[in-house]
Amino acid sequence: MYEISDEDFTRIVVRKVEELNLNVLLDNPDIAAKYPCVVCNNTYSNVLLCENNIPVKTRFQINLETWATSKYETMNLMNKIIIKLRELNLAPVGNPTEMHDEITNKHRRMRSFEVFFNGLTNSFDRTK
Repeated sequence: MYEISDEDFTRIVVRKVEELNLNVLLDNPDIAAKYPCVVCNNTYSNVLLCENNIPVKTRFQINLETWATSKYETMNLMNKIIIKLRELNLAPVGNPTEMHDEITNKHRRMRSFEVFFNGLTNSFDRTK
């Protein structure tokens, strides 16, 4: 049986997004950051099923934000990320949130992603 932590899951997602040659951060960027960029934050896990005190089925969620000069660029980057994360069976959930950051004068688009981790097979399973 296999078990992964929130940190492990975050590292897996960050590595996958970095395959798109994007600047990935774990905190909000400042004006000196390299744009466009992606912010990876708010990892959440919930053990749904245990066997002998070992998690067999765990739900993971993570929020990703694309930061760029225009809304269209944030949409384009997020679409690329959605397609890339399909390789891990991560699916976007909920509606995207869009904001304009006054300090950096950049647009950002946030999406939540969700997947089940199967501790028996050491794999990510689709949630739907």
